[in-house]
Amino acid sequence: MELSIYFLLFGVLSCYVYGEQISQNFTSIFSFGDSYTDTGNFPTLAAAAGWPISFTSIYPPYGETFFHQPAGRWSDGRLIIDFIAEEYGLPYIPPYKAYTGSFNQGANFAVGGATAINVEFFEKNGYVKFNMIRDSLDYQLAWFEELKATLCASTEECKEFFSTSLFTFGEFGANDYSFMLEAGVSVNEVRTYVPQVVQLISAAVETTMRQTLDV
Repeated sequence: MELSIYFLLFGVLSCYVYGEQISQNFTSIFSFGDSYTDTGNFPTLAAAAGWPISFTSIYPPYGETFFHQPAGRWSDGRLIIDFIAEEYGLPYIPPYKAYTGSFNQGANFAVGGATAINVEFFEKNGYVKFNMIRDSLDYQLAWFEELKATLCASTEECKEFFSTSLFTFGEFGANDYSFMLEAGVSVNEVRTYVPQVVQLISAAVETTMRQTLDV
């Protein structure tokens, strides 16, 4: 069910952003999300937050069927976002928090365990018993804004640069709901947060469009 939602979100949002240009040749990809699209941010952020190294994706069997070693992905091989990059002849999208090279061909802001609702909400309400990594959608958007300042210097320059960029948002929501359910929140109450999650994702797409394409 989660995979079906992910594909639907990706298809709908991509068409929404690019309309008839969906088949164009993209020159860069910028990805937001959780473990479904995280290409290596989690280990770096977990280490910085003092989490036990055993909680990261740097050990086998992660990566064993394609990269033949852990590659920062919560998978034994490639992720959907890797196949998308291959389709457009682009390099695998580097994780923003774990890469020191150029981001001219894109950046991945997704983090395993990330939520749509800001992390402070879960801590404040006692839905988690640990210090969360600052990786929710609002933080990922802030990272993008930070990076954008290094990629273009004016509105026109940004429009030109990002007019051939593909943005993906998702998957988001699964962690929001699972954190609450694991804390004992009823299914009916968790359902009341679905509109908020959807609204946050929609707002993120609209904000990114305004910041990059000035539309």
